[in-house]
Amino acid sequence: MSSSALPISDFSYFLPIAQTIIFAIFFVLFFNAIIIIVKRRLIAKAKNRRQTSNIQLFAKVLRYGVVVTVVIFGLIFYSGSWAG
Repeated sequence: MSSSALPISDFSYFLPIAQTIIFAIFFVLFFNAIIIIVKRRLIAKAKNRRQTSNIQLFAKVLRYGVVVTVVIFGLIFYSGSWAG
């Protein structure tokens, strides 16, 4: 019985996906740190409750938008082609 599965010792197969995942995690963490800093400064300058709420909502939307964009680009980079 022949198995076409790759042996665990073949790390060169897993390197591209691991590299993509690590890059995506670092990018999202870096971007989240920037969002936290900017959000704190904006909330400190907010004059009323509505502005504070808008800042918090915008930060959440921006954070999720970046995560979705990073996942999409990660899949594109992992596939190795921009054309599909």
